[in-house]
Amino acid sequence: MKLVCPECRRENEPERIYCHDCGARLDRSSLAKEKSKEEDPKATQKRLKAMLDPQVSHDALPFFFSDQYDAGMEYVGHVASVAQAQLVVRGELATREFLALWCVDGRVEAGMHLNVWDTIDDVQALIRSRRQLDPARLADTSVALSDI
Repeated sequence: MKLVCPECRRENEPERIYCHDCGARLDRSSLAKEKSKEEDPKATQKRLKAMLDPQVSHDALPFFFSDQYDAGMEYVGHVASVAQAQLVVRGELATREFLALWCVDGRVEAGMHLNVWDTIDDVQALIRSRRQLDPARLADTSVALSDI
């Protein structure tokens, strides 16, 4: 369906907002009405069932990373209230090689590493486990993160 410009009466592609000839704003209400007529209720119902299927897991954790010069950092998880979280540091801040874990009620809610690679999968596993963990054991670098 083409959109007709109210000013110059030329046809425009449906994805345009302004007329490509005169620059006037296009009336997109007819396009919305056209699309709603084409909507297939069965297809919509099928899409909704797929979205709400309890067999499908939607458990992706928030994730951020940054590589800046000599600093590589990855952060995963989310802490609703940093004021209520206990910060556990694993490694040495002075050497800029450490893990920071934010725990609430003994459970890891979020974690970040700085220049300690190949640990983010273990941090995600700790977050997803929802287990109460000993902060001293989390901070102990002699214990492998995957063994906690």
